[in-house]
Amino acid sequence: MKKLIAIAACCCVLSAATVMPVVSYAQESKMDSKMKDKDGSAKMVDGKMMLMKNGSWTAMTSDVTMGNGTKVKTDGTVVMKDGKTKTLKNGDCVKPDGMVKKM
Repeated sequence: MKKLIAIAACCCVLSAATVMPVVSYAQESKMDSKMKDKDGSAKMVDGKMMLMKNGSWTAMTSDVTMGNGTKVKTDGTVVMKDGKTKTLKNGDCVKPDGMVKKM
């Protein structure tokens, strides 16, 4: 009887261990698709402003105006359409719709 309980416990542990990575992988893939950067996004990387073009990051050479009127400058300053300003830190991103995402 003790062996049967031990075998059942091992089966439960092994089945849980095999299911867990699949669930977390699915959740991770879902997060990646939500967080994936789109063309037109601007991001501060190591103190330099980068712009997503054709699926890859390139250095920003001029200021960019986003879809909602937000302006992103090459020095990392963001001027919202209402006139408020923000300074991006490393990892911060401005989406093409003008929303600032803190990373």
